[in-house]
Amino acid sequence: MRAIRALFLLVFLCTQAACAVQLAPAYDKQIVDTLVSASELAETQFATLKAGADKSTFPEHAADYSKIIGKLSTAETLARIRPAPTGSHIVPLGSAVPRTADEVPSVVAIQKLEDDVSRMRTSHQASGLNETEVASYKGQFEFFMTNALTYEKALER
Repeated sequence: MRAIRALFLLVFLCTQAACAVQLAPAYDKQIVDTLVSASELAETQFATLKAGADKSTFPEHAADYSKIIGKLSTAETLARIRPAPTGSHIVPLGSAVPRTADEVPSVVAIQKLEDDVSRMRTSHQASGLNETEVASYKGQFEFFMTNALTYEKALER
C-alpha cells in the first residue's frame, strides 16, 4: 500500500511539474544503419550459400563472415554505450524496463546474432554446410535481426 501511495505521489508530482520519465534509451540512427548494413551482408552470404557449401570453399567466404561479425560487434558497442534513460531508477520493481545494457532487448538480440554467425563460420570451416543448415542459420538470423531492428526503430519518436 505504501508503494502504491509513493507511486501515485510520484505520478502526481511529475504531472504537476511537467517532468518526463524516460523508460527507454534514445533513438540512435547509427545503430539502425549498422544493423541494416550487417543484415544486407548476411542476407547476401545466405543467398550465396543457399544450396550449401563444402568446407573447401570456406577461405573464399571467410572475409564475408568477418565483415558481418564486425558490423554486428559495432552495433552492439553502440547500443551498449548509449546513455541510460534518465529517471529509470524510479521504475517499480518487477517492471520490464532495462536497467543495464545487458538487459536492452536489441543488445541481447545482437549478441545472439554474433553467436549464430560465429557458429555458422566455425561449422563452415570445420565440415561445410548443407542446405538445411544454411536455412536454419538464416531463419535464426532473421528472427534476432527482426527483434533488434524492431526495438531500435520503436525508439524513433
